[in-house]
Amino acid sequence: MNKIIKLCIHCLFVAVFVAIITGTGFAGSSNNTYSGYPSNFNGSGIVDMFNGGKYISINDSSYEITENTKFNRPGNLNCSKRWFKTNDFVYYILESDSQKIKSLWFTKDKYLGGGKP
Repeated sequence: MNKIIKLCIHCLFVAVFVAIITGTGFAGSSNNTYSGYPSNFNGSGIVDMFNGGKYISINDSSYEITENTKFNRPGNLNCSKRWFKTNDFVYYILESDSQKIKSLWFTKDKYLGGGKP
């Protein structure tokens, strides 16, 4: 029984090591399946509230939307903010040292890269 447990632990360590080395399966991965999407983001989450106004709530945190905020969807970069709604999963990039959204990226894939899944 101990041999089986040791073998399972060893296999787990090998799998984690390979995943880290190849960059697959983790939030820090740069394997991006959407053309035009960046490799790294400041964060990600579920849109709690967005009515097209000046603020968006993502994972219970409020962020400001400005006239310069870019909204992006796969195959439709720089689209209208009307394409975004409550319960969408998004990645975001913030303006330097602020709570203002520089760009918002819709995705169905929670592990695009960078940010917090």
